[in-house]
Amino acid sequence: MSWLEIVLGLVGIVIGLAIIYVATPDTAIIVGVLVPIMAISVAMLKMSIVKSIAKVQSSTLNISASSREIVKKMTDMNGVSFHYAKRHLDGFLGQIREIHAGKIFLTMPEYFNITLSCINAHNKGDTIYAINSKSGARWRDDPRQRKYKEANFSAAGRGVTINRIFIVSKKEIGSKSFRELE
Repeated sequence: MSWLEIVLGLVGIVIGLAIIYVATPDTAIIVGVLVPIMAISVAMLKMSIVKSIAKVQSSTLNISASSREIVKKMTDMNGVSFHYAKRHLDGFLGQIREIHAGKIFLTMPEYFNITLSCINAHNKGDTIYAINSKSGARWRDDPRQRKYKEANFSAAGRGVTINRIFIVSKKEIGSKSFRELE
């Protein structure tokens, strides 16, 4: 917080106290309480915004520092080392382009960890939209799918609405494993 914000906050408190002495008892109490609360709220909001900006700047600086380090290391290389590093860098850049385009390829453990953390982050009133094309038996037999199923039921128990489309064969619709998902 800057000295100007502190001074303005104190001025707000002084004005609030002055109004207590000048105004009628009812308005004095209301204004006397609201003015300092507003000054404090503005200061807290500003601090929160400053912290958020600092986090974004820090992330940007880390990316810039990493980029500079890559450039430095690459310029120090030659021959086979340079071509090997360039091939990896080109592959990484290709992955970044795909992520930027909305294509995120995950390993199976990454997929389950991200999916479970997203489901567990939802609260009452939230809605989850999902499509499943796996056999219902997998929800019963695969330990990862069981955790996924449990997380869904837990979310529903917290008041999360889950809209899920199942893409299955006609044969599976009547199966025991599919009915267990109801």
